[in-house]
Amino acid sequence: MNDELQCPLCGGAGHTKDFHIGRGQFSGRCPFCYVSLRFSKQKGDALQVEVSGTNADDVERVLSSALQKAHTDIEKASEAMNEPSDQKADVAILVALDKELDSVLKADGKWSPQQYPDDIRTYYLTTTPTGVSVVAARSSGMGQLGAALLARDVISRFHPKKVILVGIAAGIGDDVSLGDIVISDQVVDYELGKVTDHGVMPRWSVHRSDALLRERLVDYRDDTWLSKIAEPRPEGSPESRPAVHTGVVLSGNKVIADSKTAGSLSAIWTRAIALEMEAAGIAAALHQSAKPIAFVMVKGICDHANSSKNDSWQKYAADVAAVFTISFVYDQLTSDTATSVPRERNLPKDEVGLDMRALRFLLGRAFDLDLLPVLSASIG
Repeated sequence: MNDELQCPLCGGAGHTKDFHIGRGQFSGRCPFCYVSLRFSKQKGDALQVEVSGTNADDVERVLSSALQKAHTDIEKASEAMNEPSDQKADVAILVALDKELDSVLKADGKWSPQQYPDDIRTYYLTTTPTGVSVVAARSSGMGQLGAALLARDVISRFHPKKVILVGIAAGIGDDVSLGDIVISDQVVDYELGKVTDHGVMPRWSVHRSDALLRERLVDYRDDTWLSKIAEPRPEGSPESRPAVHTGVVLSGNKVIADSKTAGSLSAIWTRAIALEMEAAGIAAALHQSAKPIAFVMVKGICDHANSSKNDSWQKYAADVAAVFTISFVYDQLTSDTATSVPRERNLPKDEVGLDMRALRFLLGRAFDLDLLPVLSASIG
């Protein structure tokens, strides 16, 4: 420590013996201007300043000016960040492609773009007439990883209670036509697997969509949304009302344009209605969220994952999914329903009274060795 301390008023340097420096306090009397100063601050308390002596008023004026300048500098620095501390959104609409984002932004409402100094993304914000705040954002490209990173960023910044993935997908089965809408009941990640001498053994990862949100979307019967579809159907296709399907959605990281590959997957998952590339990534990210977030996928069918795959239906399919979803959010959700958490369902117990919800949780964590004794005890 230096042997001298400078007086904040006259600038004179006094020897440390003239001042007392202790934990949380400083006091002393300047040997030149004879003004006594005492600063003290205890944890959780504001800074206390006491001044005495013939020039006490001058000292207080100097200190007040310095504190005011510090306060102004802090305010300016805070404003420069240009980031609201409590930014919230009730519903998040996530997409992977530019054409999907374009369809969402022109579907309804006035969207305000928002950027942040610490973020590479552009977010689009709007509020419905019923008070539901909505954010829309696009990932950096197709695939599960980009979608998962997008979901993480949106959750961290906006804390939505509902997340809806919107865009285009490939249809599976004769009942699912081009231009139809598919809503996920389950999302199956088919990418994980083990490579053996006998081939690849898939390790399916299954995510259930939020039951309440899915049912409300499936039951949405207001046909006024049809008139809002701006993109025309591809030339030569018959006019038809898009049908709404719900079932298993298969999610991976590859664009599939091979009927054999699509058929091998649908042979295992017989309720599969679509193939796409983002839902599993978002579902996995939401599963790791500290708070429950309702999730569902809504996409329009643009091909059938076979050799005839092309881009001619993509814009129309993206428009159909976007208009349907945005109309649902505007017509069916209020600020109360948008922020409600998923309902707890009463799950059955078996004859010996085993809690099936607890068992399913333990089974899902079965590869955690620390839980194996608990699992064994629960099953008996």
